[in-house]
Amino acid sequence: DVVFVAAGSGLSAVRHALALLLLRTPTDPPRPRLTLIYGLRDCSHLPYATELAGWAATGRVRLILVVSRGGAEEFEGPLKGAVEAGEALKRLADGWRQPGPVGWLRKLVAQARGRPPAPVRAMLGPDGGAKTYAQDALALALTGGVLGERRGMDALARTVVVACGRVAVLDGAERALRAACAAERARARGPFWRGGARRRAADELACAEFARQRLFANI
Repeated sequence: DVVFVAAGSGLSAVRHALALLLLRTPTDPPRPRLTLIYGLRDCSHLPYATELAGWAATGRVRLILVVSRGGAEEFEGPLKGAVEAGEALKRLADGWRQPGPVGWLRKLVAQARGRPPAPVRAMLGPDGGAKTYAQDALALALTGGVLGERRGMDALARTVVVACGRVAVLDGAERALRAACAAERARARGPFWRGGARRRAADELACAEFARQRLFANI
């Protein structure tokens, strides 16, 4: 997977990189699965709408639009589906706000309710945050949303993230990769695993290094 995440004017550079990847011929090595997560204020602020819709319509680019205001009713076809995909991730961000038991039981209940794993919830903030941004959608997509159908560290290790935009997007993309790494490590160990401070510190260092290796920023 190659996942592009951008907001605002960052789409210009991402669009160019996507176009280059799409030029690869059938004789090239197998094409990666391409995903674009783009955050925008409202649907009227979507640049290159015709080109993005064309890419999404062919199925060669999985498009996710994270819109702050407005909804899918303003679009038709592939763009409507892209906004709906973004709305689904925003609902996933809100889903963990429901109160639940404490300790290990809360982890099990959270999984049953479909809430994001703990590292992603920590990234979203204590109440899920008033808004879900493109970088938040990236973390949600990597751990259980539209990119979560191939879960596990092996699948995550085959994912590259390209981020372009303001500092919040770049920093958030790295945090999203760290959170996804931590979530997959915790999932592999199971809800009853108890690690000491040394083990947790080692995990944090490993996930920080993993994020640095898989992230390309401000291309």
